Amino acid sequence: MKWLEIIELRTLFNKQDKQKLLNLNFHRMAVETGQEQNQPVIKTFSHGTIETDYSIHLMFNSQQDKPKTSPLGLHLTSLLKEYGQVKHSIWIEESGYSKKY
Repeated sequence: MKWLEIIELRTLFNKQDKQKLLNLNFHRMAVETGQEQNQPVIKTFSHGTIETDYSIHLMFNSQQDKPKTSPLGLHLTSLLKEYGQVKHSIWIEESGYSKKY
């Protein structure tokens, strides 16, 4: 099953805080939180028009029946609360809907 854990951050950054966020080593955190076996693909995004909004996507492909929040996702959610409002959600890939445009 493929699933996605999304952590969205809305913040009022100053330049120093933004640089701290950009310097976070997500892959090192994955190892530290015990996710070296099922390490996700990690992608970060910034909003196209709102420069204080960020989204971190943890993409998993595992055999578990029902996805749940990962140790890495929980760690990031806790860490990012220092910077602003955080929303944490889990999404399951629906099969049969993939199209190339």
